[in-house]
Amino acid sequence: MKLLRFFFIEFFYISSIIIGSISSQLKLKIRKIFIEINNFYTLKKYKKMKNKLDTGKDKILILLPHCLQSSLCPYKITFDVNNCKMCGKCIISSFIKISKDKNLYIKVANGGTLARKAIKDVNPDITLAVACERDLVSGIYDAYPHFIYGILNSRPNGDCMDTSVDIKEIEKFIYQLKIIE
Repeated sequence: MKLLRFFFIEFFYISSIIIGSISSQLKLKIRKIFIEINNFYTLKKYKKMKNKLDTGKDKILILLPHCLQSSLCPYKITFDVNNCKMCGKCIISSFIKISKDKNLYIKVANGGTLARKAIKDVNPDITLAVACERDLVSGIYDAYPHFIYGILNSRPNGDCMDTSVDIKEIEKFIYQLKIIE
């Protein structure tokens, strides 16, 4: 099964690059399909693995892009999410509350290098990653064989600035894992 997952990730990643050179719209659709299939497969395989191992409490990482933070905020949280003053002007405070309530790890990254470092440092059982299509696909590819569940952010102000995410999607992910917590 690991080999099948590897080929799935390799196939979609390379396909999105090749097709992207032909049509950006098609590339976007392929990336979204990849994320959906990956999420389904990740939850299924992760739950199966955890049920076999029965190791108790899971180590869950929430990995967020820096663009979720308000661009007007003077308190940078990229290296330490605890710098957030919980003002509520962006969605970061909601993530901090969820991570404290559910005893989850939370990291904010401004690129692939910091995202990979966060996964390496925390070494989670599963990661919930929020990002745009491009960053999620490349992040899932880079983090293999780690279990990465991806949720797309919304970009009402364009790419990489004052983005948001549906907090209900985050709660849904946590609920889906609840049977193994």
